[in-house]
Amino acid sequence: MTVEVEKQKKKSAQLRSGLVLPIARINRSLKAGDTKRVSASAAVYLTAALEAVLKDVLQGSGDAATHAKKKRIDHASFSIGLRGDPVSALLASRDSFFYSDKLAITPSALKPPSA
Repeated sequence: MTVEVEKQKKKSAQLRSGLVLPIARINRSLKAGDTKRVSASAAVYLTAALEAVLKDVLQGSGDAATHAKKKRIDHASFSIGLRGDPVSALLASRDSFFYSDKLAITPSALKPPSA
């Protein structure tokens, strides 16, 4: 009596986690640093965090572009989306964004209310 075991196709970590950004590329970048050992789940957690921040910024940028009656996200819309999210605004508080020789200044109407 032989029991045939059906082989399953290998699934990548990206397919198993349901993320869009490439986990293998981020894992390779982590290993390229000065670290000797990197956990297998470290790249998954970092990718999930990057994807969450990117989702918030792009959502705000898309809303700003729609508000400006544009079909594409330009530098100004991206800057507004970045400054509109409280977490990413804190991360990018020291950055300046230049586009076409002008400093990207967020209009006061689109700034989040100060706490």
